[in-house]
Amino acid sequence: MDELQSTFFRIFRNGAVVTLEMNRPEKANGMSPDFWEDLPKLTDAFNSDPSVRCVILSGAGKHFSGVMDLNTFADINLLLEKEPGRAAYALRDLIKRLQDSLSSLERLRVPVIAVTHGACLGGAIDLITACDMRIASEDTSFGIEEIHIGMILMKKSALK
Repeated sequence: MDELQSTFFRIFRNGAVVTLEMNRPEKANGMSPDFWEDLPKLTDAFNSDPSVRCVILSGAGKHFSGVMDLNTFADINLLLEKEPGRAAYALRDLIKRLQDSLSSLERLRVPVIAVTHGACLGGAIDLITACDMRIASEDTSFGIEEIHIGMILMKKSALK
């Protein structure tokens, strides 16, 4: 367990309990490309370690997670400008990979507890629903913001 590395999460161990703390407080723990890569690798490692009995998911700083980092879609946006058909197919593949990353929490053989505070927005709602239990502090606010992104993309394409 000590050899586990992540560029997005800090990993703490207290006996049989592992805490994964999202560690991008300056970006409200926005789910960046390294989040999507690291999460399934870590959950696979926890599944392989019989001494792990519980995983707690938390966020550093003021917010649990305030929306998904749009850099995740950077390659798709470039492709969209040149080849919309290929971009749609690439977006489909990307979404499947992102969904599989979140589903890695559901596949864990141990309970996963999300502990939220501050903002829990957009993709973070999907993240906590993949957990077995959710505990929210009194100051937690929940919201789905993807609709605003979709509206912006639609308006931009309608102008062309």
